Amino acid sequence: MQGKRTATATAAQRTADHGDQKGEVNMTTPNTGELLVQQAQEAERLRLLILADECKTIEEFREKLRERLNK
Repeated sequence: MQGKRTATATAAQRTADHGDQKGEVNMTTPNTGELLVQQAQEAERLRLLILADECKTIEEFREKLRERLNK
């Protein structure tokens, strides 16, 4: 039984040290900061899609993006 514990611990350590190994699943839960970053990125992506949808031309979209950057 000692060998099985060591093999499991070794696989877990390999995943923690080097990311996912072939055939392994990453079961780590993102922390609060990582979730906030993901949500902020998704919200910004959706805002840009909405803005693009509201614009009739690519030039209008570019101008509105410039306006947002200069605020």
